[in-house]
Amino acid sequence: PGYMQELFTFQGIAAVSEDSRLALIDYWRWLGLTQTPPVTTIPLGIDLCPATSSPVIQDYPPVVLCIGSIEGRKNHLALLQACEKLWQQKQNFQLRLIGMSHATTGRDALQKIDQLVARGHPLRYDGAVDEETLQSAYEQCLFTVYPSMMEGFGLPVLESLQRGKPCICSGHGALGESARGGGALMLETLAP
Repeated sequence: PGYMQELFTFQGIAAVSEDSRLALIDYWRWLGLTQTPPVTTIPLGIDLCPATSSPVIQDYPPVVLCIGSIEGRKNHLALLQACEKLWQQKQNFQLRLIGMSHATTGRDALQKIDQLVARGHPLRYDGAVDEETLQSAYEQCLFTVYPSMMEGFGLPVLESLQRGKPCICSGHGALGESARGGGALMLETLAP
């Protein structure tokens, strides 16, 4: 709240998504602020992904990739619970998670990761990785999933699509904006 109020003192604001722009304007309106500075949406760009030297053969079982920090709002716990149900139904796939962890808000998801690995489920958590490992992970996956419930932009969705990998994500907010161009399965709801 302090940061969003401080933005009120600026001469102009560049928001990374239309969703972020509207959230700021709505917050100011809720506070009763008038004479607010203009807020313009200027989406972030993404770097070109490196060209691959040769096509990668898909692993079997297929790899589902999820990239993003392990924290509460990213909704990894719901993803892990859904995967556990699918594995119990004998669905054959690997889940690979990449991203740093937040010990406080990601605690439950990290514990669930440990439980699933201990039970022998095909789950791999790499933590933070270098660019080469990240590129290799994209090449080896069949598609990505980004279960986050709240984002300001949605970079993992765009990076997945840029690499030709379909993405399952929310169809709302900034994620919906990033996914609108095609190549994504946009979900109406995400269960926490």
